[in-house]
Amino acid sequence: MHNLDFDEEESMNRRDVLTGMSSVGVIGSVVGSRRASAATFDPANPLDVGMAYRKLGWSADENLTMHWMQLTRYGMVDAKLSVMWESLIGILYAVKDTPPSASGAKPGDYDVNSLTLTFYFDPKTGEVMEKYNNPWTGETLDIPYGGTTPTHRRHSARGIDIDMKSPPGMNASADSYYSAWTEGDDVWVRGDLDIRMEATGSGPAEMSMGAGGTGMKAGGAVMARLMQVNDWFTYQGRLSHVIDPDNKNPPASITFNDLNTWSTWLKMGEQPGNFIGRGFGKKVFAYDDMPDRWRKLVAERYPDVAKNPEKVIKG
Repeated sequence: MHNLDFDEEESMNRRDVLTGMSSVGVIGSVVGSRRASAATFDPANPLDVGMAYRKLGWSADENLTMHWMQLTRYGMVDAKLSVMWESLIGILYAVKDTPPSASGAKPGDYDVNSLTLTFYFDPKTGEVMEKYNNPWTGETLDIPYGGTTPTHRRHSARGIDIDMKSPPGMNASADSYYSAWTEGDDVWVRGDLDIRMEATGSGPAEMSMGAGGTGMKAGGAVMARLMQVNDWFTYQGRLSHVIDPDNKNPPASITFNDLNTWSTWLKMGEQPGNFIGRGFGKKVFAYDDMPDRWRKLVAERYPDVAKNPEKVIKG
């Protein structure tokens, strides 16, 4: 759901990790501290929202679960959007309640092992892309496909709770926002992430966004003075599933949007503009229910994952 500088993989992973920051909590909310009764769900109660977020966005059991997402990536320059590529994203994960004896554990914490595998496609031909011809710089760049090592992250009962430490030469801040809406038996849960890093010196600093999260360092290659990330996830499911204590892992659909500064591997330098994504997908419970094309590409490139995805995630 996670360290080179990726795009779609980094967006999926940012919901459960902020690397390069000192954080006392990470994105997520959980059933553990308060369980809504079968007759109540209060969108104003952060623990009810957290329960819905965990069940729809992750799970409250330990079974291997998956999300897939179809995403279009745009570059926006002078308010004009240009399609850069299409992506097909698969996220494999397993969740466990954090043992009370674990170091630093708090009531309601849970741990997620996840792996994101993304494939990039030419928007005109539909062929798999290995390189990207950057139309704004004229440079041809290798697309940084990731590996198959899962990330392990702890989530808290009330979502993100960051004690942000700015690296030398940087001002850094981050926050997340959760909310829920219900209409009849439908429930929508939103989990949004805001990360901002600015160089404080007289010149730019190197800012890099990795698949495992966000990292920055002063000095080195000059990249930018500002990095801004706005990730917006929305999960939709059945309210009756969310408030049912026996339904630990209900189905959900996913909508994703982001509005960011350029990803650093694109080497945009001082080129003005924004990096925008819009995607949709769903949760599935069997590997064979992932999209056919994604499974075929995983079998070709990552045969160990295709052979035994549960072993890769759970060890």
